[in-house]
Amino acid sequence: MKTIIYTSPENAVNEIDIWHQALDMGIDYLRLYKPKLDWKQKDILLAQINEKLHQKIIVDEYELWDKYPTLGGVHFFEGLIKYSRFYPVFKEIIDSSPTITSASCHTIGQAKKYRNKFSFLMFSPIFDNNSKNKTSDKLKLEELKEYFSVKKSKSITFALGGVTPDKIERLKDIGFDGVATMGYVWKKGDPLDNIKRIVEKCR
Repeated sequence: MKTIIYTSPENAVNEIDIWHQALDMGIDYLRLYKPKLDWKQKDILLAQINEKLHQKIIVDEYELWDKYPTLGGVHFFEGLIKYSRFYPVFKEIIDSSPTITSASCHTIGQAKKYRNKFSFLMFSPIFDNNSKNKTSDKLKLEELKEYFSVKKSKSITFALGGVTPDKIERLKDIGFDGVATMGYVWKKGDPLDNIKRIVEKCR
């Protein structure tokens, strides 16, 4: 299975060094997730990452991709997809490059709409986590298993939300191609040890 590790949304001790070690450890992608920072502040962080590793970085801003065209991918938020008149232009430009595109799916309906239109689909939330812990908010695992069994998407599918190493086998059985995680990595213990556990379970 493929792995995407989200950066901590808040500042973390030695985080640039941790990002480098995580990428060297074998994660497939690092999602630069800093919702409180604007793209210029994220640019400062991005400039500290070895350029050779940029192909494994996913960002949220078109401006960053425009400045660093060797980045691995761009994540499109639902608001941009639905409401921005510039979205078709962004998508057309990025689709003409090797860059991957990703979008989030919070319902089966969204998955059906977005599959095959994006390189990666992020299904969330899958399990209870700190940010979204209402059972009614979660995607139902049996419905997901049925969705994957009926029609395999050309998009690579990732499970996000409450993902821990002990749940990865179950996610494989359901039909996911990969996992994405944030809270498990950064909330408790050594982030690198936590990332190592995720990577080992996904091999």
